[in-house]
Amino acid sequence: MVMFKIIILCLFCLYLTTGNAKTSINSLPLDIQKIIHIESSGNPFAISHANARGLMQITSITLLEYNQRCKTNYTENDLFNPEINIKIGTWYWNIRIPQMLIFYGLKDNINNRIISYNAGIGNCIKYHNKTRKLKEETLQYFVKFRK
Repeated sequence: MVMFKIIILCLFCLYLTTGNAKTSINSLPLDIQKIIHIESSGNPFAISHANARGLMQITSITLLEYNQRCKTNYTENDLFNPEINIKIGTWYWNIRIPQMLIFYGLKDNINNRIISYNAGIGNCIKYHNKTRKLKEETLQYFVKFRK
C-alpha cells in the first residue's frame, strides 16, 4: 500500500511538472480557485510579509520540499510564474498537507487543510492539542473560503 501511494505521488508530480495541468484559474478546482482568491486576489506577483510568493503564496520551505520530492529545480523567482505556482500550491494542498495530517494522527478534512495551509501544520497540531488558539487571520480564512 505504501509503495502504491509513492507511485501515485510520483505520477502526480510528473503530471504537474510536464505542463499538462490546466492553468486557467476558472478551470481549476473550486478549492484551488478559492485559495488563489484569498491568498493573492489573483495577483501572480503578490509577495506577503512572510515572503510567500505568487498566486497561491508559496513559501521558500514549501518550494524546497516540492523540489526535493518532485525532482525539480524551481527558484523563488519561478513562483511568479502562474503555472509553476499553481502546480506547487495544488501539490501542497492535495498531497503534502494530507500526508502531514495523517502522519501526525489528524483527520484529513477541509478544516485541517485550511489551518495547515494558512497557519502551518505545527499550529494545526497545537490547535488540536489545545495548546494554541487559532489566530484571527485563520478564522477569517475560514469565512472567506466558505463564501
